[in-house]
Amino acid sequence: MSNCQFVYYIQDLLAPFCRTALRKVFGCTAFYVNGVMFGFVDSDKLFLKADKDAAVYFKSHGSAPFTYQREGKKVALSYWEVPIDVLEDNMALKVWVDTALRAAQLAAAKKRKRKKLDC
Repeated sequence: MSNCQFVYYIQDLLAPFCRTALRKVFGCTAFYVNGVMFGFVDSDKLFLKADKDAAVYFKSHGSAPFTYQREGKKVALSYWEVPIDVLEDNMALKVWVDTALRAAQLAAAKKRKRKKLDC
Protein backbone atom coordinates (compact mmCIF):
# COMPACT_ATOMS: atom_id res chain seq x y z
CA MET A 1 0.00 0.00 0.00
CA SER A 2 1.41 3.39 -0.93
CA ASN A 3 1.61 6.15 1.67
CA CYS A 4 -1.21 8.00 -0.09
CA GLN A 5 -3.41 4.89 -0.06
CA PHE A 6 -2.65 4.38 3.63
CA VAL A 7 -3.65 7.98 4.42
CA TYR A 8 -7.01 7.53 2.71
CA TYR A 9 -7.45 4.14 4.38
CA ILE A 10 -6.95 5.83 7.77
CA GLN A 11 -9.29 8.66 6.83
CA ASP A 12 -11.95 6.05 5.99
CA LEU A 13 -11.37 4.32 9.33
CA LEU A 14 -11.79 7.64 11.16
CA ALA A 15 -14.91 8.69 9.22
CA PRO A 16 -17.44 7.11 11.62
CA PHE A 17 -15.94 9.07 14.53
CA CYS A 18 -15.04 12.45 13.09
CA ARG A 19 -14.87 14.46 9.89
CA THR A 20 -11.20 15.02 9.12
CA ALA A 21 -9.31 17.43 6.94
CA LEU A 22 -5.87 16.51 5.59
CA ARG A 23 -2.86 18.83 5.42
CA LYS A 24 0.81 18.32 4.69
CA VAL A 25 2.98 19.04 7.71
CA PHE A 26 6.76 18.52 7.74
CA GLY A 27 6.59 15.92 4.96
CA CYS A 28 3.80 13.97 6.69
CA THR A 29 0.05 14.05 6.23
CA ALA A 30 -1.76 15.41 9.27
CA PHE A 31 -5.35 14.87 10.33
CA TYR A 32 -7.36 17.85 11.58
CA VAL A 33 -10.80 18.24 13.12
CA ASN A 34 -12.19 21.77 13.36
CA GLY A 35 -8.76 23.22 12.64
CA VAL A 36 -7.01 21.22 15.37
CA MET A 37 -4.33 18.68 14.46
CA PHE A 38 -4.82 15.42 16.35
CA GLY A 39 -2.76 12.94 14.35
CA PHE A 40 -0.52 12.27 11.40
CA VAL A 41 0.75 9.48 9.17
CA ASP A 42 4.46 8.84 8.75
CA SER A 43 5.94 5.75 7.07
CA ASP A 44 2.54 4.01 6.94
CA LYS A 45 1.99 4.43 10.67
CA LEU A 46 -0.72 6.48 12.36
CA PHE A 47 0.30 8.64 15.30
CA LEU A 48 -2.25 10.31 17.60
CA LYS A 49 -1.91 13.27 19.96
CA ALA A 50 -1.46 12.51 23.65
CA ASP A 51 -1.38 14.47 26.87
CA LYS A 52 0.08 12.93 30.05
CA ASP A 53 -2.98 10.78 30.79
CA ALA A 54 -3.33 9.63 27.19
CA ALA A 55 0.38 8.79 27.02
CA VAL A 56 0.00 6.48 30.02
CA TYR A 57 -3.02 4.82 28.40
CA PHE A 58 -1.32 4.48 24.99
CA LYS A 59 1.87 3.13 26.56
CA SER A 60 -0.13 0.52 28.50
CA HIS A 61 -1.34 -0.78 25.13
CA GLY A 62 2.17 -1.23 23.75
CA SER A 63 2.45 2.09 21.95
CA ALA A 64 5.48 4.37 21.74
CA PRO A 65 5.85 8.05 20.89
CA PHE A 66 6.99 9.33 17.52
CA THR A 67 10.71 10.13 17.71
CA TYR A 68 13.28 11.77 15.47
CA GLN A 69 16.95 12.79 15.67
CA ARG A 70 17.88 16.43 16.24
CA GLU A 71 21.48 17.53 16.71
CA GLY A 72 22.41 13.95 17.57
CA LYS A 73 19.72 13.60 20.23
CA LYS A 74 16.50 11.62 20.16
CA VAL A 75 13.42 13.84 20.44
CA ALA A 76 10.00 12.41 21.33
CA LEU A 77 6.80 14.18 20.32
CA SER A 78 3.45 13.94 22.07
CA TYR A 79 2.09 11.77 19.26
CA TRP A 80 1.88 8.02 19.84
CA GLU A 81 1.77 5.18 17.33
CA VAL A 82 -1.54 3.38 16.97
CA PRO A 83 -0.95 -0.39 17.07
CA ILE A 84 -2.32 -2.52 14.21
CA ASP A 85 -4.72 -4.37 16.53
CA VAL A 86 -6.31 -1.02 17.47
CA LEU A 87 -6.67 -0.06 13.79
CA GLU A 88 -8.47 -3.35 13.20
CA ASP A 89 -10.91 -2.89 16.11
CA ASN A 90 -13.48 -0.12 15.58
CA MET A 91 -14.41 0.16 19.25
CA ALA A 92 -10.78 0.37 20.38
CA LEU A 93 -9.98 2.87 17.63
CA LYS A 94 -12.87 5.09 18.73
CA VAL A 95 -11.42 5.21 22.26
CA TRP A 96 -7.99 6.16 20.90
CA VAL A 97 -9.44 8.81 18.56
CA ASP A 98 -11.62 10.33 21.30
CA THR A 99 -8.61 10.39 23.64
CA ALA A 100 -6.42 12.07 21.00
CA LEU A 101 -9.08 14.62 20.07
CA ARG A 102 -9.53 15.56 23.72
CA ALA A 103 -5.75 15.96 24.18
CA ALA A 104 -5.43 18.00 20.98
CA GLN A 105 -8.34 20.28 21.86
CA LEU A 106 -6.96 20.91 25.36
CA ALA A 107 -3.52 21.71 23.95
CA ALA A 108 -5.03 24.09 21.37
CA ALA A 109 -7.08 25.84 24.07
CA LYS A 110 -3.95 26.34 26.19
CA LYS A 111 -2.13 27.83 23.18
CA ARG A 112 -4.98 30.25 22.50
CA LYS A 113 -5.06 31.28 26.17
CA ARG A 114 -1.30 31.95 26.17
CA LYS A 115 -1.59 34.09 23.03
CA LYS A 116 -4.33 36.20 24.61
CA LEU A 117 -2.15 36.88 27.67
CA ASP A 118 0.80 38.21 25.67
CA CYS A 119 1.10 41.97 26.09
